[in-house]
Amino acid sequence: MPPRSPELRSAVCALVPVAERSEPLVAVRGVAVERAGRRVLRGVDLRVVAGERVVLLGPNGAGKSTLLRVLAGLILADAGDARIAGVDVACVDARARLGYVHESAATRAESTVAEHTREIAALNGLTLTRALLAETLAQHGLATLADAPCGSLSHGQARRVAVAAALIASPSVLLLDEPLDGLDASHADALVATLRSASERGCALLIASQPHAALAPLATRAVCLAAGRIVADGVPATLRAEHAPRVTLRLVVRNDWLEAASAAAVGGVRVPHARGFACEVHTERKQVSDVLARAHAAGLEIEAVDWRPDDLTALSLLGSSEALT
Repeated sequence: MPPRSPELRSAVCALVPVAERSEPLVAVRGVAVERAGRRVLRGVDLRVVAGERVVLLGPNGAGKSTLLRVLAGLILADAGDARIAGVDVACVDARARLGYVHESAATRAESTVAEHTREIAALNGLTLTRALLAETLAQHGLATLADAPCGSLSHGQARRVAVAAALIASPSVLLLDEPLDGLDASHADALVATLRSASERGCALLIASQPHAALAPLATRAVCLAAGRIVADGVPATLRAEHAPRVTLRLVVRNDWLEAASAAAVGGVRVPHARGFACEVHTERKQVSDVLARAHAAGLEIEAVDWRPDDLTALSLLGSSEALT
């Protein structure tokens, strides 16, 4: 386990030879985070190599943004180890190798887009000539907004400014939190093309996002989180095939007592409910009618049926038309 003190961890970083800081570009091992008594991340393990384009999926509260903040060095994990290019995330060397786009990018409202871009470049030790600045802004569809105050930008425009700033220093790792939020289809496609180019130069992408059609051609790998744990990890097409759209059914019965054997006969388990017990079943949507028929055959008098998509259903939306809604 790494030293808990940020100051001590930074001192240790200085002792690690650069030659020993090798692939993978992102390495997370056993990372756990607790906030206000709630476990946000629970023993997460993740490795991302150069050029890989990884999309983090999962419901709100699954831990996607928290994982990115740990990697960006913004919050300290309660357990485990997180490294960028072999360097502990608490080290300056690690932060110098990554770009980070927060879900609500911060800018000085009075600065123009051009001024903000120059300031970010200067923080990275770069000087942007007029021509290079114009080229950078044009690449992100920001040329017409160069003189616009950042405080006047729409949410989507602010996202594009944040991504442009994050890519200025050609980072080895790019962390993006909901980068397509607020973008129309044309700007989303343009951003995806920019991210693809960055990955082709060797940049590792880690993108936390709700399912979005524009991400389908970009993602080489999908990682699905639920309740702070990774529950699926692999090539998107393979995961979609393995985890067809599924739902969780909760059958509330009129019976005074639900036997565990009766729940098992339906293909589910007995779970506590406000009125006693219910039968919870994980199944494919197309098999819901079969589940209800088995419940009737088992003598269950169904009073209500509650259902919700399984956490892995997000995988089936990656690249589908439903992802736009």
